[in-house]
Amino acid sequence: MMQRQWTTFATSGAPLASWPQYDESRRATMVFDEISRVVDDPEREKRIAWEGYDGYRGQSL
Repeated sequence: MMQRQWTTFATSGAPLASWPQYDESRRATMVFDEISRVVDDPEREKRIAWEGYDGYRGQSL
């Protein structure tokens, strides 16, 4: 599934319709697993906790 999604993205500029475009209001994220699925704002609590840390935004990994 992941290979199909990335190959489609590489050739057409967009993944398959099952992987919605990301936007900050929904934060839809594709979770690849035995049964892949889209999850809105996964690990929201962790993200919110890190938002208060000055080094969180704009840091390159």
